[in-house]
Amino acid sequence: MRVIIAIALKDLKLLFQDKSGSFFVFGFPLLMAVFFGFIFAGGGDGKVNPMKVVVADADSTTASIEFVAQLTKTGAVKAIAVSEEEAISRVRRGKATAYLIIPEGFAANKMGMFSGNPPEIVVGIDPSRKAQAGMLIGMLQKAGFAGLQGMFGGGGSGNSMTPVAIDVQDVSVN
Repeated sequence: MRVIIAIALKDLKLLFQDKSGSFFVFGFPLLMAVFFGFIFAGGGDGKVNPMKVVVADADSTTASIEFVAQLTKTGAVKAIAVSEEEAISRVRRGKATAYLIIPEGFAANKMGMFSGNPPEIVVGIDPSRKAQAGMLIGMLQKAGFAGLQGMFGGGGSGNSMTPVAIDVQDVSVN
């Protein structure tokens, strides 16, 4: 055991004589830990920055308004009501993450998922934001299922039908 300790002390003595070697053994891992801790800390306040989504609701029915309310319920999405042209413009200028267009007939076709023709929602998002697009699509499906759950008294069937058809359009940010 004494021999192992003597070899380790000799190696540490040689390591500390080499400044660049000791930096990469002790300093660099410490800097990386601080760097990644700073990036993934999230600001320290524990609050989530909501995704800015502009909504053009052409249907303007109780069902479409409840759908948007259900989407914003978690606080992960901040919905701003605008016209369709303004919605597309804001996403192109980078002022919003995505746009949702709820076409006319959304409420009339709400039960269409059972006939294989669910109501359609158009989503426009920059193709470079794949993670945010996936998150938004998941939240849209969740909001659609929550609306159906309310219609059927809170029971869930557990099937794989989709409550809304989502047409994702790529929008280039200028």
